Amino acid sequence: MDVFIGRYITRDFMPLFAIAIALIFAGIAEAMDLSKLLGAFLAGVMLSETGTSREMGKIITPIKDLSLPFFFFWFGTSITFGTGIVSPTALIVLIIWAIAAKIAVGFWGGRLYGLSFKSALRAAFSLVPRGEFSVVIAALAEAALRVFLGIYIVVTAFIGVYLFRKAPVMADHLSRTLKNRGWI
Repeated sequence: MDVFIGRYITRDFMPLFAIAIALIFAGIAEAMDLSKLLGAFLAGVMLSETGTSREMGKIITPIKDLSLPFFFFWFGTSITFGTGIVSPTALIVLIIWAIAAKIAVGFWGGRLYGLSFKSALRAAFSLVPRGEFSVVIAALAEAALRVFLGIYIVVTAFIGVYLFRKAPVMADHLSRTLKNRGWI
């Protein structure tokens, strides 16, 4: 696969090839009574390991940007509230914990990588919308938890996109405020 993708990465059919691989793996997963999302996720992992992930990312990004809003619309409308939420308090705690953990991991990871305080903050706020694996886990969950996890994914996606868009401004403001107070 590496040789094929390396040879034809610049050809016009490569975006269709990548989509076809994802759909084939989704179909195989569905035939095995697994989640279609799990199959597509595994196809993405496989394609990212070909050594041309940067080039493949450039090819797939326009398709992702076009299809991602439709996916979240579909995912959001597939939530049926009639099955109930396990615990609204647990949902709120999970959302706060997930966002705080992503910010902490992004910040400390950025600092360990050698980023400045401000750049590490920006990386931390930009990391919050990353949760593609949550969708895979939600698809594998039993029916009673799907509503709970579906709401979690949609809420964290909206908060994450907001934080991602505001990351430069928020990092600048927080860095300046902490510097003025003498904390950094």
